[in-house]
Amino acid sequence: RGQDGRKEKGVENIKTMWELGTVFPIPYWLSIVICTFLAGAYVGSIYLWNVVYRSEKERRRLGNRDDPWTIRRRFASVGLACAVGLGVMFLAAGPQVSMGDVLWAMGIRTDATVLLAATLPLASVMLLFAGPLLHLVLDGDLQLPDFDVYCARNLLVCPLTEEFVFRACVVPLFLAGGASRTTAVYASPLFFGLAHLHHVLAGKPVVMCLFQLLYTTVFGWISTYLFIRTGHLIAPFVAHAFCNYMGFPDFAGGYRHDKRLLILPAYVLGLAGFFLLTPYLTLPGLYDNDVYS
Repeated sequence: RGQDGRKEKGVENIKTMWELGTVFPIPYWLSIVICTFLAGAYVGSIYLWNVVYRSEKERRRLGNRDDPWTIRRRFASVGLACAVGLGVMFLAAGPQVSMGDVLWAMGIRTDATVLLAATLPLASVMLLFAGPLLHLVLDGDLQLPDFDVYCARNLLVCPLTEEFVFRACVVPLFLAGGASRTTAVYASPLFFGLAHLHHVLAGKPVVMCLFQLLYTTVFGWISTYLFIRTGHLIAPFVAHAFCNYMGFPDFAGGYRHDKRLLILPAYVLGLAGFFLLTPYLTLPGLYDNDVYS
């Protein structure tokens, strides 16, 4: 939907609406409360099955995140969390705001810029992983994964549902409450990072969980930046799926590799390329981004 389509419905321009505070007319404190609730709902949905299943055998299976039985139930849980998030977004919207405008503000778009949003931001993130990618190529380990329940979790369901809640829902509400785009990029991912601390309850060492908090927060900065720059949910989704596929870079393995003179420069050049080219690959004008530009 372009601006003309919105004007035909009597809505001037979603950017103007945003400035007038009528897309999600909520105060800052309420935006924080809602964002905290959405983060809690997403994490809490994972543990919903602990209430449903009470036998010791079922509890043991629920405690194993890699049990396909558990994974399928968590698919349903996070799907429910997304449905709750969507409902909250419609409830928070102003009375004159259409369903289409809410979805547009959430980055759920089907216009001609979708293909660009699915490729150019991904290319920028691939630059960030230039070293690990070259490492995989040299070892002959770069290949498509088998599509099973684990692949569906890591590359589809988790990236899509997490980006839906923590980007498509949290970021618009955070901005609507009065936060600046810079604050949104650096502060809103804290909801995403803190949501991963639930792994402490699953028995992970605290140090590992704190490292995961740092890693997910840094990724959240990148993901939120891509979302705000492109105005598309698909941009952070594909970036998230790619990062899950790659995992955390094996710096030590790259340093010990017999072809480290190729791999280590790729790390440096990729990092430099990411910072230099990402602003150009995510220019709002490329994506008809009239919400966050």
